[in-house]
Parts: sequence; C-alpha cells; structure tokens
Amino acid sequence: MANIEALRQSRKTERAAFTKAYNRVEELIALEGVDISELEAELNVFKGKVDHLENTQSNILEHLPEKEYDAEFEVLEDFRNKAIRI
Repeated sequence: MANIEALRQSRKTERAAFTKAYNRVEELIALEGVDISELEAELNVFKGKVDHLENTQSNILEHLPEKEYDAEFEVLEDFRNKAIRI
C-alpha cells in the first residue's frame, strides 16, 4: 500500500504542474499578438505534463480495488478532457 501512497503523492505534484502549464497555455492563447513559437513551446511542455500525469494515474488505477476504480477513473477523465480542450 506504500507504493500507491507514493504514486498519489507524485500525482499531486504532477496535477499542480499540469494546472500551471495549462494556465500558461491559456494565457498565451488569449493574447492577440501571441508568438507562435512560444505557444508551440508551451504546448510541448503541457503535453509532457499530460503524459506524466496520465502515466502516474494509470499506475494508480492498476493498484486500486474495483470499488475505488470508478471514482479515480472519473477524475482522470476530467483531466484528459481538460487537456483535449486546450
């Protein structure tokens, strides 16, 4: 069970990084004279954060009992949908 707690702690950090990167991309998209190169770079950073978060979340799901799986999966879907919308 210690492994899942370590994964959850990692996920907490990764969610914060995801949110920070997401907000940065949103800021750039809202700018009228956005530098496309900067936007592409930030999108690449964001994609990396998404990949790390999804990997950690998948590892967590593998260790969960079935009764906890559905709730955790819904949270994962919320983050996926947010990433797709950007």
